[in-house]
Amino acid sequence: MADDKIVERKLQLDLKLIIFGIALLILASVCTSFITYLFFTSANPPEKVKEAQEPAIPEFGPTHDIGVFTVNLSGDNNRRFARVGITLELADQSVIPLVNERLPQIRDTVISILSLKSMQQLSDVEGKRLLRIELANGLERVLGSGKVQNVFFTEFVFQ
Repeated sequence: MADDKIVERKLQLDLKLIIFGIALLILASVCTSFITYLFFTSANPPEKVKEAQEPAIPEFGPTHDIGVFTVNLSGDNNRRFARVGITLELADQSVIPLVNERLPQIRDTVISILSLKSMQQLSDVEGKRLLRIELANGLERVLGSGKVQNVFFTEFVFQ
């Protein structure tokens, strides 16, 4: 009978230790979660999180449409042609009168550069990217350095 009491007391003691351990584990989990929450919310306040989520809208300069150009492409005995609409992104509004004044030289430069290209050169994305660069460089020689920020194709058809 004395052994039964010892076993019962030991069982009660073991049960109290298990309950205390579980309570301690729950308390530690709650404290860890609260500390983690405080750490991450203080590192990224809500207003900064909103700013990070909104994509930045790039600033563009004024644009000016210089027209649609139809030219014969090089190669294939000039049986291929391209029709390309071009709009220029300019450094600022003060360049627009200069573009209008030099439109014959600009058109000549664009036609000269386009007519040297073959259909194979213009058929992929890389060819169009290189054409943009070449046109921007050619137009800087006509308008002056830094006046043309970008060249946009508003129409691009070749046959």
